[in-house]
Amino acid sequence: MAGFRRISRSLVRDLAALEHERSLEERIHASRVATKKLRAYLGLLRPAIGDAAFRDVQRPLREATHALSVHRDHDVAVSTLKVLERRVGRSRRKPLADAAHELEKMSRSGKRLKSKRRALKELNRALEAAVGDFAVLKSEKRGWDVLGPGYAFIYGRCRREIGRWSVSKRPEDSHRFRRYVKYLGFQLTLLEKTNPEAIGRQTAALKDLGHRLGRLHDCTSLELLLRDPKVKRRVSSKARSEIRRAARAWERDLTRECLPLAEELFASTPEEFTSRLEHSWRRSRRPRPARRGAP
Repeated sequence: MAGFRRISRSLVRDLAALEHERSLEERIHASRVATKKLRAYLGLLRPAIGDAAFRDVQRPLREATHALSVHRDHDVAVSTLKVLERRVGRSRRKPLADAAHELEKMSRSGKRLKSKRRALKELNRALEAAVGDFAVLKSEKRGWDVLGPGYAFIYGRCRREIGRWSVSKRPEDSHRFRRYVKYLGFQLTLLEKTNPEAIGRQTAALKDLGHRLGRLHDCTSLELLLRDPKVKRRVSSKARSEIRRAARAWERDLTRECLPLAEELFASTPEEFTSRLEHSWRRSRRPRPARRGAP
């Protein structure tokens, strides 16, 4: 548990160092990543600390993250539109470029910027509070008895979510699956030094899958944003129709890419997965033999 406390404190220290050195968008991104890491580490501890303690720490983090996500939608929509521009034929690009321009103006309005800064402060306060909560979390378990059940839980959750999404193809199911993929990726970095080649390869594959799933979610978020009355007033119905057409084509391509990657990554059972991790973890903790000639 002490190791998790050190890691959580370092996340907040790193954010404080960025306060006057980065733009607002960069600080928002850094805070969101730090929050996801902390939630991932908390999820790894869940079987050891119990559901009640997990929810007490998780709830304010989730609420603060959601408050900031609402403001981030416009920024994500602009970057998604720019990708869609490159994917469609030249004759179809102008409506997308015009829509991106309008959304960018909305994102940079003084009122929205003020609201973003306020939401960022709330998120950073929630992070600091969560780090304090980490300091008092307790478990009688130690070592792999803490880590093993946590890795088995999150890996098993990923397998269940990919099964659900592969059948339903619903955006909310792909988004939930993506969240657990990202959590597992952050959790595995804690063990990467125990087997850099194998675990490094797996974390890279999870990151790639998470990125593709993130693009899929961005398309869904863009389509939802187009229903906003304020957006409707700025973006013509013709442009909105063209955007939906381009976004759905990309969603189909991304789904075809993600499903085989996910099925390959989660082909093992949770028991097989955690057994490999445990082997690497225990091997890394064996005392190294003294070098010949050492005093």
